[in-house]
Amino acid sequence: MGKKKVVKSAKNQTNTGELSDHEIIVRFEALIRKWVRGGKVDRFFIHHIHRENPALGKKLFEAVAALSVNVSFESVCLRENKKTKKLEIYLLKRGKNETFPGQWHSPGSIFRPGEYPEDVAKRLGEKEFRAPLANDFTYVTDFFVPEKRGWFLTRVYLVSLRGTPSRAGKWWPVDRLPKNTIDIHTKYIIPAAVDYYRRTQAGKKGGEGAV
Repeated sequence: MGKKKVVKSAKNQTNTGELSDHEIIVRFEALIRKWVRGGKVDRFFIHHIHRENPALGKKLFEAVAALSVNVSFESVCLRENKKTKKLEIYLLKRGKNETFPGQWHSPGSIFRPGEYPEDVAKRLGEKEFRAPLANDFTYVTDFFVPEKRGWFLTRVYLVSLRGTPSRAGKWWPVDRLPKNTIDIHTKYIIPAAVDYYRRTQAGKKGGEGAV
């Protein structure tokens, strides 16, 4: 087997090399102290605290991400528009307090401890698409991505919906994506999924969001 492809994105180059190991640890420890100071949990650092498997907030996640290899589940939901005959992708816009604020992206998430792909797919359906994902999602490819938050192993999956997705998102033709789409999505994630779809599944029929 050959080496996995390493994707280098001009906009998202890792900057962890600018800090020594000691400086990274000191910054991380400072975040933890702030997080637990006074016995209170800062809601900026951790969300859904009463959940069994809570999500880290933006700052705490980025501190942890700089110290480890992170594995992501990147979903790509495609459909063939019957009117225009165009292949389309469902995208969401990032919130102002999220990483890459205001940019469009194909929903994805980091694997949390103990999770399998099915668990992440279920969570994305509930939290991002607001519609269940079919269980027969398809693994496409994976590659390493160095970006400003750390080192990521990105796993790309084709997914399909069992219902109508959130109105917060929008279907875009794959050959006319919005200009403010996250760089790694436009250059690598979406093209890989589209190429796989066209090679293996083009012409299959299904409901909205089917691939």
